[in-house]
Amino acid sequence: TSSHFQNIVSVACVVKELDWVSNFMSVYARHLPVKTREENIYVAQASIAFARKDFHRVIELTGKPLFKDEIHKFRIRIFQLRAMYELGLDLTDAFNAYQTYLLRRRDPVTAYKESAIAFMSVFNMLIQKKVAKKTLSKSLEAYSQIFVRSWLKDKINTYQSAIYRRDE
Repeated sequence: TSSHFQNIVSVACVVKELDWVSNFMSVYARHLPVKTREENIYVAQASIAFARKDFHRVIELTGKPLFKDEIHKFRIRIFQLRAMYELGLDLTDAFNAYQTYLLRRRDPVTAYKESAIAFMSVFNMLIQKKVAKKTLSKSLEAYSQIFVRSWLKDKINTYQSAIYRRDE
């Protein structure tokens, strides 16, 4: 299934088996349902590009297609925001547009949406650089479901507040 395919790609990227996952994609992508194949391939390619730290490629991949699957919509926008962050680009418009989309979306709240909203909450504090590191860590731990927890933890470990606070 598409979810199994994406989970395998995600795990392989986390453990840095990038050659293996590229081979996996070339062999198994053809077994995906035709109507979602292209979408799944874009998401998998974005995962691999992000793991390779090819952030310009991530932005290129996430800017092209229109995604229909709910989880892919969430994943791809989060990839895009993370890549922009890694490149040091201005996130203001992209962040605000995505946050507005999440909050105004009338569809029922799903675990995916909750995870995306949790990510945006912590990510906002991270990019604003106004809270203490301790506060940021506590905020991350407060969410049971959140997209890319390990990436956020890595960024929090190297976080420096732009405002001096004693409780850091």
